[in-house]
Amino acid sequence: MEQPNRTNTIGIFSVLVILTTLFWATQAAAQAPATSASRGSIVTNAYAQIPEKSAISIDFKEDSELNARLLPVIQEELREQGHTVSSDAPLVLQISLVIQSGPQPDERITVSGQGDSRGVSNARVSVKVDRNPKNQTNKTRYRLEADLIEQQTKPIWKGAANIAVGAGRDRKEAAELLVRSLLAELGTTVRNKAIVE
Repeated sequence: MEQPNRTNTIGIFSVLVILTTLFWATQAAAQAPATSASRGSIVTNAYAQIPEKSAISIDFKEDSELNARLLPVIQEELREQGHTVSSDAPLVLQISLVIQSGPQPDERITVSGQGDSRGVSNARVSVKVDRNPKNQTNKTRYRLEADLIEQQTKPIWKGAANIAVGAGRDRKEAAELLVRSLLAELGTTVRNKAIVE
């Protein structure tokens, strides 16, 4: 009786390892929460020191119902930092909020395996993974930009915050999270700081 070839056995085992790894990787990606979990970061740059107890006016670059609802939140954040809010203040905080909805791009997982000439030699398997089996990953991306300028020309501070949340998340709640997270860094310089709820 012919004995099983050991090199072929190694090759088959390598293939099984790769397939098993891919299976669990796709399961983990598909089961990743995509409803209310948020992922975001903040980048800011301070050009000059903000005087204590400054008077600051707020200027939204876009008129919208959501921005109107965010105004009290911004005023509260500024006052908690010791500043006052005045419509004719020399310092102007310009706010721009952009919201984009749509599916997230597919992810690609690549697994490599080593074997021999009769088994698997430098095997490389690439699989496109859809994070949602029903192709309904519709995440909503929020981007908040804020510029603090003096006399309409001199930049004092600039910041931007981004977040991606599940489609079911309340828009005001998500936007308010961005506002509070970004304004907490008013006057500072940070690089890719994570947004923590």
